[in-house]
Amino acid sequence: MHGFNELGFKALRLFVAVLDRGSFSEVARREGVAPSSISRQIQVMENALQQQLLYRHTRAVTPTEAGRLLEHHARLVLAQLEEAERALQEQDSEPSGLVRINAPVVFGQRHLAPGLAELCRRYPKLQLDVQQTDTFVDPLQEGADLLFRIGVLNDSSMQARILAPQRYRL
Repeated sequence: MHGFNELGFKALRLFVAVLDRGSFSEVARREGVAPSSISRQIQVMENALQQQLLYRHTRAVTPTEAGRLLEHHARLVLAQLEEAERALQEQDSEPSGLVRINAPVVFGQRHLAPGLAELCRRYPKLQLDVQQTDTFVDPLQEGADLLFRIGVLNDSSMQARILAPQRYRL
């Protein structure tokens, strides 16, 4: 099992590319490196796994039984990585997930509530958990992502932005 700790995703990708192309030189050309560099990567994999993965011929490269087994699993791993990358890119393209909002009761009713329906319509993958309370809330303890408060920020370690001035009337 120690051998797999020494393998990287790039090495697996190169290994599969060599099997697909049947040649170190063609993969090296596509990667913009010397064929000996690709050969060395495969050799490092073989040493780490203590298995011969490829039969090297003058005209072609073919997998050993161990190479075929690794190829099967490498393709699965690489496919899952591509799927994860796609999912992360989709996540960046549209806001999604749970957002916990905490606001004073009157502020929430007057200023937040009217816009929440449109926000949910515009970003259907977004889930909102809105808590309204006039008492002090520790955002770390309560798990609030967005906290609205009226007044002076006492804790200087928090990040704050003034949205509007507050006017007091009697």
